[in-house]
Amino acid sequence: EERAALPALNKRRADAIHLGGVLLVQLLEAAGVGEITLCDASLREGLIIDYLERYSGRIAEVTPQRDLRYRSVAQLALKFNSD
Repeated sequence: EERAALPALNKRRADAIHLGGVLLVQLLEAAGVGEITLCDASLREGLIIDYLERYSGRIAEVTPQRDLRYRSVAQLALKFNSD
């Protein structure tokens, strides 16, 4: 009941959240990890940010083109590292 009353916790997960915590602690101990860093962003946001950081130059090379055919060909050329 106490966990279910927490505003940030979905009531359906209240009965199992502590089991996830125990599993996390066991995995961290087995891996020899002394600390973790928490983040407010989700995995999806992280993937998008990572993609943009890696490919922002390539995106900028293709994006300004208004002609769909040219843009498609340019994207293929970039994908296969062709001039």
